[in-house]
Amino acid sequence: MKKILIPIDGSVCSDQAMQQGLGLAQRLGAQVVLLHVIEDLGQQFSPVLETYWLESTLERELTERAQEVLQGGAQQAQQLGLSVQTLTQHNRASAGILQEAQGCDL
Repeated sequence: MKKILIPIDGSVCSDQAMQQGLGLAQRLGAQVVLLHVIEDLGQQFSPVLETYWLESTLERELTERAQEVLQGGAQQAQQLGLSVQTLTQHNRASAGILQEAQGCDL
């Protein structure tokens, strides 16, 4: 096993799942790919909100939060001696995870 994808969102459940994934990666000697997907809220609601989404601070705030979550996860992985890659996607969570899973073993 070479790459393990671990989608994270900063929630308690996500953190617990990440700990399990990091432990598995450590046992298997696998690289960790941490993924945070930012949902594109504009596509879900209306063209007015889409304009707001693209031009507002909301996107910037969500991106900053994603970076914080990924940085925390990467630090934990590195403390365990793991090789880690971090990715952020703007997509539906399910679509983003499926897309990145294509290049991972688990």
